Amino acid sequence: MRRSGQHGRGGNVALGVFIDLKKVFDTVDHAILLAKLEHYGVRGEALGLLASYLGDRSQYVTYGGIESGRGKDECGVSQGSVLGPLFFLIYVNDMVRVSRDLSFALFADDTNIFAEGRDPVELFGRVNWGVGELNRWFRCNSAIVPIQKCFLRFLK
Repeated sequence: MRRSGQHGRGGNVALGVFIDLKKVFDTVDHAILLAKLEHYGVRGEALGLLASYLGDRSQYVTYGGIESGRGKDECGVSQGSVLGPLFFLIYVNDMVRVSRDLSFALFADDTNIFAEGRDPVELFGRVNWGVGELNRWFRCNSAIVPIQKCFLRFLK
């Protein structure tokens, strides 16, 4: 992660962590998504219908009149579908609960985290702990975080 200059107003320092998730729509784990849907109250036939919608999908490519073999989709949600963005939002909805001390701003595959405090060292420690918890959430939810596309910055 890169660090930029430190600035503060009124004695407080703000720190932002900016994360760009990799192929997040393509890596949504169907079993985890279905468990989250059930947690939110989707059960019975409705959950079975959504499991059927997500399961037994395959894809192939046709190029120049030649068709590839069919590959089974075992994870991911279609960005072009009506349900894909909703499924994605349900999938990442609990991400913000990893820390009560941090503020989150989520937009599609971009996750921004903010915190402020008077002592930059203490602030950095709090944010570092929160990012560790967030990393655990990423691992538990099969999200890929390319570290080269992440950075933190002390904000004005």
